[in-house]
Amino acid sequence: MKLSVLIIEDNKYMQDFFAGMLASDDRFGEVNTLRDAAQGLYFCTANHVDLILMDVQTLHGHSGLTAAQQIRTQYPKIKIIVVTSLVDALVLDKARQVGVDSLWYKDHGEQELMEVINRTLSGEHIFPDREPNVEIGDAWSDELSEMQKNILRLYIQGNSYAAIGKKLFIEQTTVKYHMNQMIQKCGFQSKQELIAAAIESTVITSMAEL
Repeated sequence: MKLSVLIIEDNKYMQDFFAGMLASDDRFGEVNTLRDAAQGLYFCTANHVDLILMDVQTLHGHSGLTAAQQIRTQYPKIKIIVVTSLVDALVLDKARQVGVDSLWYKDHGEQELMEVINRTLSGEHIFPDREPNVEIGDAWSDELSEMQKNILRLYIQGNSYAAIGKKLFIEQTTVKYHMNQMIQKCGFQSKQELIAAAIESTVITSMAEL
């Protein structure tokens, strides 16, 4: 019996790419697509699904990781592979926490992704050792400390310097120091430029909830 696949991805180009990739493999039969992760659990309740390829950020800002956790609870035999362009380390950590089978990045190519699918279907759990290293202005993401990335994340979420200091157990002046260090290191003129670049590079996700 051929495997039934559900693709949860709001980008039509990526939907077609995944569907075309799977169509070339005789093991896979019906391939369905959804743009909104919030519909995933309902679909699995009404239909037989063997494998899900899940994006993290889907239509209406709904989280694929939240949907994956719901599906995993109700249907533990369904294999769930998160395929994302978000390189925020928090995404990788959260994917492990919610119990998805594997995670891989969209820009790693069809051959690598098919290998991840094959190994996942064989019972392995495939996760990268760490998030990819990407450019932020004149610097690379691995040049920012975890403390600095946490400060960026909390600021993007709407926290003031004072609130960030309390959450990270550091002084407000230390928060400001790290922010200025990041602006200088990345070659920007303002905090706004730094924030925009961090979001664009997906080093820090702007999603309110993963």
